[in-house]
Amino acid sequence: MKVALSVKLRPLTAVDLDGANAVIEAAIMTWQLPDRVKRLSLPSYRYDSNDLAHLTLVGAVDEADAIVGVVSWEAASASDTPNGVRGPVAARCICPTHAASSRYRRPFA
Repeated sequence: MKVALSVKLRPLTAVDLDGANAVIEAAIMTWQLPDRVKRLSLPSYRYDSNDLAHLTLVGAVDEADAIVGVVSWEAASASDTPNGVRGPVAARCICPTHAASSRYRRPFA
């Protein structure tokens, strides 16, 4: 039985970092890699307050305002992109609920 999940998107702030990092950890733990590799990978995927100065961080939150997914990106200047088109330099989308069966299984950069 599938359960419908109603989510909305909202910007994440410093008070949301623990929740965002919990979602990231849950997604990483779905990777089909040795536990040691997952454990060693976690620190490089966690966000801290310094990241908020450089990245746009948005969370998918459920009815209880709990973070169930995270997307982040860093804006690029026109001189850093092909044909001067502005866009993200790097982005990550993480949703552990769908990690095992979706193309978002691993964050991308």
